[in-house]
Amino acid sequence: MEREDKILNAIALTKIDGLGVQRIKVLLDHFGSADELWSVPLNEVVKIGGQIGELLSNKEIRASAFRRAEQEMVFAEKHGITMHLYGDGGYPVKMIDCPDAPIVLYQLGNTSLNNRHFVAMVGTRHATQYGRNMARHIVSQLAEKDKNIVIVSGLAYGIDIESHRAALDFGLDTIAVLAHGLDRIYPAAHRKYAAEIIEKNGALLTEFTTMTEPVGFNFLQRNRIVAGICDATIVVESGERGGSMSTARISVEYNRELFAVPGRIDDKVSAGCNRLISDHKAEMFINADDFFAKMGWQYEKEQELPLDNDVVELTGIQEKIYKILKERGQMQINEIVGLVDEPIGEVSSALAEMVFDDVIEQMAGDVYDLTTKSKLK
Repeated sequence: MEREDKILNAIALTKIDGLGVQRIKVLLDHFGSADELWSVPLNEVVKIGGQIGELLSNKEIRASAFRRAEQEMVFAEKHGITMHLYGDGGYPVKMIDCPDAPIVLYQLGNTSLNNRHFVAMVGTRHATQYGRNMARHIVSQLAEKDKNIVIVSGLAYGIDIESHRAALDFGLDTIAVLAHGLDRIYPAAHRKYAAEIIEKNGALLTEFTTMTEPVGFNFLQRNRIVAGICDATIVVESGERGGSMSTARISVEYNRELFAVPGRIDDKVSAGCNRLISDHKAEMFINADDFFAKMGWQYEKEQELPLDNDVVELTGIQEKIYKILKERGQMQINEIVGLVDEPIGEVSSALAEMVFDDVIEQMAGDVYDLTTKSKLK
């Protein structure tokens, strides 16, 4: 019962409009805990003064807050939701020092929020095929190096959902951080993925209670959790504005590692990534080996094998590109597109994946050639 009372008191604080996370933390620092705060006589609470004193001493506001808190407790028990209180053992330790860390986190699913490598993957909702391919490619490379990595994103359209799906496909746990309560899934089209995340030992995570609508500001609030619980954030594809750039900014503010996937300089959906790299705010994501080295993470390095189609699986377009470059030597992208006779977007995606796999290398002027390893085959 003591634990339940502690949770109830903490939730009630979050249900008082006008307090906010940072004000609540000031109160908790002053009184020691939510339990101590709620036990203070009303005539003493009034002495706090200002808006905070008025809110906390108002009997109707207090009663309403506890009614809502009790509703959340009932809903959580019915649906198997775990509630993590700020500073408790199950709360993500990486967020403890964040000034705006949530007071309560609601989790559906079993994944631990600690003692793992957590990587946020974010990007535009209007992802191109290149962006989607890169999201899957990055996750597949990370999965090859360390199955203990957890992919974190926001369940939104585009890069978010592609990253979650890739994690599910390649055997990594994944956490979807939501901008609403656990009584709904937004967008509704992603309900099946949310269910699969839970089924495959992932989790849905939010600071929002039930009956919270997924309004714009909540997504910005959600982004700080995505960045805060992770060791690093990878911006896969993004314009110069948008939610993913917000997550990138927060990652820097939280002293997290920030990476970005470069794109063509004339692609608006890659302008944000290119800008982050150009301004030295983000490291360029090259491949998993480079990422692990920069993160200082250890893994059992596999013996490098010579290039062979049985080892490095090439798609139909990649196979065409490989044969062309092997026969003719280095070529400019427009020449390759003409010889492959496939849409330029698909050729660009194939080239990017082959660069990531160290099959080919990109040189100045969008010129490509086989790597030394490939030429030795």
